[in-house]
Amino acid sequence: MRGSLRSRIYVVRWNLSELPSQTFTVPASTPPQLQPIGDKTASVGQKVHFFVKATGGQGGLTFSVSPMLTGATLEEGGSGVRATFDWVPKTADIGARALTFTAEDEYCQRASQTITITVNP
Repeated sequence: MRGSLRSRIYVVRWNLSELPSQTFTVPASTPPQLQPIGDKTASVGQKVHFFVKATGGQGGLTFSVSPMLTGATLEEGGSGVRATFDWVPKTADIGARALTFTAEDEYCQRASQTITITVNP
């Protein structure tokens, strides 16, 4: 299932002639929320290192970045609530790069945030 679900409480009731009436409350999951990342500035040869953190969601979260820069890594860690981004820009990377980070839970609920990394000589 793709798309986002709104957080709601669903109540299920049924009556069976041999059993008493039962009520169960099943909470819907809360979509993931990314903590603010913020734009970054770096120089050629200077390591760019930061965490992408998220809360909410159902089950563990999967993190991704698009586009993935040449030589960059995004490693999940912290019990499915954060990922570590590392990158050492080269001369060819001078300028601004827009990156979109996404956290997705097991029900395909997503949160995304776009930042800019500016590389100076």
